[in-house]
Amino acid sequence: MSSSRACASSRIFAEWASASACSMRKRERSASISARCACAADSRSLATVSFPRADSIEPAGSPVQIDGVINESEWAHATRYETWYETNPGHNITPAVKTVGWVTYDSRSLYFAVESTDPNPKAISGRYADHDQISGNTDDYVGVLLDTRNDGKSGYLFLVTARGVQYDAVTDDAGSGEDNSPDFFWDTAAKVHATGWSAEARIPFSSLRYDGASPEQWGLMLYRNYPRDRRYQMFTNKLPRDVNCFVCNWGKVTGL
Repeated sequence: MSSSRACASSRIFAEWASASACSMRKRERSASISARCACAADSRSLATVSFPRADSIEPAGSPVQIDGVINESEWAHATRYETWYETNPGHNITPAVKTVGWVTYDSRSLYFAVESTDPNPKAISGRYADHDQISGNTDDYVGVLLDTRNDGKSGYLFLVTARGVQYDAVTDDAGSGEDNSPDFFWDTAAKVHATGWSAEARIPFSSLRYDGASPEQWGLMLYRNYPRDRRYQMFTNKLPRDVNCFVCNWGKVTGL
């Protein structure tokens, strides 16, 4: 898929816009994740954004098996994310459904897991499809967003649906936006169960680009897409609608 086609039809994050001047332009595109509202009157420069506080990521205490079953012993040392925010359609409000995430690493890979509670597991949606072929309006999925350069402008997107379909992309606030034409090597597994669904993933450090053997800080944010009567998007960080950047709002992690 060409970069231009990816930007036109295969993005995963919906637009968010301010409630005032940009409200008429707000759209829930079938797949867009990271598109931003272009209204200059409602946007602030990157220089005015306050970066979130940093969480320390701890190494895994034992090998993590990627099978879609979140085993407590495997994730006991992982950093746990229990606070999530609904950013669409709500504006950084408490979500109606519970989500818990974990992040850890070893000498070769970064790992993340997400437990997505669902009041009606039969409604969990996910097609069996080819790589990158997912839709924000029809598919349940979760993922991690990584700013490995820690520049607040560019990053990686790694997403997996409830049926195990992967989506990966790069995004650049200062450039062409989201592009899913690159494909990365990483492992995932997902399982639907009686109270919702769970996913686990391993991302080798060799699949990423970053500065130095021991990076001081990365940007990181977990994400859940929940399509029901409409599309609901939830993140582990707040996403203000009055800024013209996306990556700048991702959380920060240290300890890698």
